Amino acid sequence: SYLGTIDLTDATMYSDNSVYAQLTAQVGPANVATMARRLGIQSPLNDYFAIGLGAEAVNPLEMARAFATFAHNGVRVDGSILGNAPRAVTKVVDGNRVEKNEPVDKQVLEPNDAATLTSILQTVVTSGTGKRAALSDRVVAGKTGTTENYGDAWFVGYTPQLAVAVWVGY
Repeated sequence: SYLGTIDLTDATMYSDNSVYAQLTAQVGPANVATMARRLGIQSPLNDYFAIGLGAEAVNPLEMARAFATFAHNGVRVDGSILGNAPRAVTKVVDGNRVEKNEPVDKQVLEPNDAATLTSILQTVVTSGTGKRAALSDRVVAGKTGTTENYGDAWFVGYTPQLAVAVWVGY
């Protein structure tokens, strides 16, 4: 819903898309797509103005990876074998592998910017639309989202130790 004149923290906390539409117009949709790529998003992204509202489809694995970058002080972790490719563990085999997939850190967001973003995303869980994602034993940061008529709903969040994306819908 439209909440009138509010700051970016409140717009994030209460999911006021009108502020994000204005922000996308200010920074440019191409810059939004570029930052998404820096965070590790590999899905096709068009630089339409609606990109700032989540109109471009991105899979949950990529979203969890992007949010893990926020939790890791703006550092995206790639692998030495797969690089910046999305991946999931599908099986674990016993044996001696010659080639190890060592982590490769890539600073894609300034640490102070990541800390500011984490602070804002924590308000979503403490006071905003993500209250049900709160944990009793640690601080959680994250963001909720829905499509029109609640056809799809998601939460992407993190603690310092874990990032997760949950999606339900059509």
